Amino acid sequence: MIHSPLHAPPTAERAYRRARVLLAVTARALFELLPERWPEIVRLRAWMMRESLWPEADPSEIALLNAAPGGLAPRDAIDGGWRIEGVAVLCWSLGLAPLPALDEQAEPSRYRACLGFLAGAPPIELALRSEPELQAYFAQTAHDRRLLLHVSTAEPDELAHAALTIDGRSVTESGNDEVRRVASSAHERCIAAGWLLGRAASYSDVAATL
Repeated sequence: MIHSPLHAPPTAERAYRRARVLLAVTARALFELLPERWPEIVRLRAWMMRESLWPEADPSEIALLNAAPGGLAPRDAIDGGWRIEGVAVLCWSLGLAPLPALDEQAEPSRYRACLGFLAGAPPIELALRSEPELQAYFAQTAHDRRLLLHVSTAEPDELAHAALTIDGRSVTESGNDEVRRVASSAHERCIAAGWLLGRAASYSDVAATL
């Protein structure tokens, strides 16, 4: 069952700003793993200021973006990296990029140009997909996430009828690491879709369940 919106869904313009913030969070998390790119963190923060994106960031995102180089907790760096899956959903919802299959990890390079990363926003017209389309996507992704989290206990009939595969194989034939990877992707994509549907005022507060 899909809940009615608890909050006013974001406008297309706000969804675009949120996608830019999520891409910045992803970049900051990736920079943590690459000391040679630590000098770019200052440039990233300056871009956030220049593009007036700080007001769109949640408190946890602000803390991550402002963390000193080498100072991110491993869990925060991992969670920040998964935000790229939210970028993928938001860009798809705005018609800016196709949505990768659930078992295909989103790549930051696909979204830099359309989101004007570390540059000004390009002149593009913004419009969100319809609410029924977003609702259908959220429901399907939340369902797939639940199956991935409970592959070992799911009903055989449910697994047999699910159009869910990992690298062309049934989830029951996939390794645990592969299943966990796709479940994490589904989790982040549900959060992005739920935020678009007004399920929480703050992106970080969206639940990834139906």
